[in-house]
Amino acid sequence: MNSIATKKNESNSVYLDHPNDHYTMLNSTTYGISWIQYLPSDEAKDKGARIKIHALSTRRSDLLTLLASCSDQENTFIAVNQFRGKRCIDNLTAFNTLFADVDNVPNCSVDGIREFVEDAGLPPASVIVMSGRGAHVYWLFDHPEKKGNLALWNLVQQNIYDRLTSVGCPADKRCKDAGRILRLIGTVNPKKGVTTPKVFGLDYRHRYTLPDIVDWLDVHVEPVKTIPTREVKTNNVRSLVRANAERGRFPKVGTVSGHALRWQKVLHDLRVIKQAGPIPEGHRNTWLFLYAVAVSWFVDPLYLESDLTNAIADCGLSESEARNSIKSVLDRAVTDKAHWTDPDVETKRYRFKRETLWSWAEPLIAAVALRSNLTAVDWVIANDIRSLAPEALHISRKAKRHADRIQVKSNRATYLAGSVEAAKPWEALGISRSTYYRRLKVGQQDLFI
Repeated sequence: MNSIATKKNESNSVYLDHPNDHYTMLNSTTYGISWIQYLPSDEAKDKGARIKIHALSTRRSDLLTLLASCSDQENTFIAVNQFRGKRCIDNLTAFNTLFADVDNVPNCSVDGIREFVEDAGLPPASVIVMSGRGAHVYWLFDHPEKKGNLALWNLVQQNIYDRLTSVGCPADKRCKDAGRILRLIGTVNPKKGVTTPKVFGLDYRHRYTLPDIVDWLDVHVEPVKTIPTREVKTNNVRSLVRANAERGRFPKVGTVSGHALRWQKVLHDLRVIKQAGPIPEGHRNTWLFLYAVAVSWFVDPLYLESDLTNAIADCGLSESEARNSIKSVLDRAVTDKAHWTDPDVETKRYRFKRETLWSWAEPLIAAVALRSNLTAVDWVIANDIRSLAPEALHISRKAKRHADRIQVKSNRATYLAGSVEAAKPWEALGISRSTYYRRLKVGQQDLFI
């Protein structure tokens, strides 16, 4: 049952004060998965509390109960768009809304925000949510927009940000990606030593389509530039990378080979370290930096920051500290993409030697291993860490694998020495191997005599 309150203000808007209201306004025509995320307070983080995430599928029988349980909770957020599985751009299925997160506004009230929206030349807001420390402005779609409109959606989001900032209503420049989570209506945004009212919203019943807003804002959509193809003669091609680049083909992001395969193993090791418990203080920047480098080998730079959202929130650092840790990774990934079509330019992303990775990871692993009274190397061996390991351990593991292969070959040779395959009785009978086994199968052994 929809819990949207019936009381209205003088502007004929509907008052929203329950988590069900928020979910319904976003997903009334969308079928898929949204996300609810609960972030522990700073005090709870110090005690080892971890982030809680719930997938909200429209098919869940306990959906309304789960939403209701979020009421009056602190630091609770909801994904504004729909996904199929994990909340990342690759899993995006539909857009529900355009939005802006405004903080530090001179007149941070519902009427003040509406005036800023009007001054910026933006369409009237569908919903304004007072988040406790600022406001979230929504322009809701009457029907979900297809994920294929991602480039256009990003363009409009940037236009909204630029317009609001230009009229003295600074929008959060980090809060404009499709995977964003925003504070949930009916929950509490805690302030230290201050009684904070619940997050609430006003629904003005305006609904749009993406083309409507594009026309309103007069957003200029650049035509897609095509790279002219050039004929490449086979006898002149010495590099497949160069040949593909000359044909206008971009490298496939996420291909697991070469360096990407190596960083996939690093990513696995970092997740093992994270699963061992909260990352020790003093080593959180290291873990997040290496995690961002590893992810950058699989994700388009445009979506890299969005795909690192959970890691940023869960690493134990403040948001500003976390973003400073990954800034160089983001910058290098963007620079690298600009040269994808130039085979003569070496990748700008970080590429560390094994010894360098170990020098970064050893203090972090030693701090984690201390909880189990182990040395860093013993912890690496006990948890089967493959990439973040010392060179000596790598060499010994490689030697063991080689010895195991030799032993397998030796065992196979010993087995075959006494087998029928080694004796080859069909040669003595003057028949083929297939004929021998066919007669043996049907019980015609007498024909061997």
